[in-house]
Amino acid sequence: MISQRTAKILGAATFGLLAVAVNVNGCGGDDNAAPGTTSAGGSTGSGGSTGAGGKATTSATSTTSATTTSTTTGAAGTAGGGGGGSTGAGGSKDAGNMSDVKLRDDCTPSFTAATAFPGTIISDFGSDAGLNVQIAGGGAWAAQSGGTTIAIANDADGGGGNALHITGTGNSQVVAASFLVSGQPINASTHTGVRLNLRGSVTAGTDAGPGHVLLRLQNPINRPEACVCEPVGGTAANACFGGLFADLGTLPTTYMDVSKLFTDVSSPGFGLNQTAVDPSSLVQIILITDATASWDVWIKTVSFY
Repeated sequence: MISQRTAKILGAATFGLLAVAVNVNGCGGDDNAAPGTTSAGGSTGSGGSTGAGGKATTSATSTTSATTTSTTTGAAGTAGGGGGGSTGAGGSKDAGNMSDVKLRDDCTPSFTAATAFPGTIISDFGSDAGLNVQIAGGGAWAAQSGGTTIAIANDADGGGGNALHITGTGNSQVVAASFLVSGQPINASTHTGVRLNLRGSVTAGTDAGPGHVLLRLQNPINRPEACVCEPVGGTAANACFGGLFADLGTLPTTYMDVSKLFTDVSSPGFGLNQTAVDPSSLVQIILITDATASWDVWIKTVSFY
């Protein structure tokens, strides 16, 4: 089980550290951000038609056998007033696939449509791709905490061959990769989850139980570029860099596949969380140690399945 304290620090540990290589257009206080467009007001109704003249009246007066006829014309009817048309409601900002969330007014969203992810392999650390995500324009894995280092190394104790080696100690250590170096999302909706072929151990610190590694998947809503969460001074409910996570459980000591369905990634961390992970718009994949811990983890491959 993940402690309440751990859930709080998961977002705090990544706050400000998981920034991707993307220009945030106006996030954090652009007073010139364009508001939603206002639709044109309705046209004014036309005036009513002029009423018909009053009906003539006739009176007959007999004067020495001659008849005199007089006619009086009635007053014209009053012009009818047409009702003015109502003004159209203002348009709303386009949040892409986040149309059901409220956007901040101090920035303009900069996410574009998601790029379809080719194949299943996210990273094969034994290949020539090294630390890179294996998609054109892919990002790269990096340690996002001061207490952790990563490297591609030969895992002699694990049977040989190169793998990603993660070592370090600290409070909620983070290793992460943006799927695209631009920070834009990818579409993995043809798959059902994420699989890691790994081995290793996590030793808990004094403030935690058995050590764990957590898998977090971020959608645009978790990033400041979407103009939904609060990038600075956010709360446990609205801070950026949060997102849902899944516990990978006790790590195997020899290489094994550890798989998590997208629906398994459902535990809330500190900050703004998705209702559920949306595989059609993924921005980052993140590994985090649970609370204060030391980890020594080897990963051969990370893939969708």
